[in-house]
Amino acid sequence: MRTMILDHNPQNRKTVASVVAQLGYLDIEEASTVADARAALAEWIPDIVVLNDILPEAVAYAQSVRRRNPKVVILALASDRVRSAAVASVANAVVRPGFTPDVVAQRLTEALANPGRLAEAA
Repeated sequence: MRTMILDHNPQNRKTVASVVAQLGYLDIEEASTVADARAALAEWIPDIVVLNDILPEAVAYAQSVRRRNPKVVILALASDRVRSAAVASVANAVVRPGFTPDVVAQRLTEALANPGRLAEAA
């Protein structure tokens, strides 16, 4: 499965990439801006998106990916409760601030097992 990790924080990208790889998904792309992630969509449509909702246009990016791949699984790294509610409208799972690799693995595994289910608002 192709995975896009969209986060401005390089440590978050590294942590999430490690988790995704440990789950066996090795086709991973990273982007620090929505513009970079959108550019990748021209030639590469992800099956999994992990995004930080603090980035401007992150929700719009998630919506555009879902239009191109309705089966995409989206995991949002939520920055606060207000943004959590907004991103829950497009994400399959939401991880709160201060996440650990185990929490990311658990939420992603759950979302992959139930790809049609959207996250619940905070």
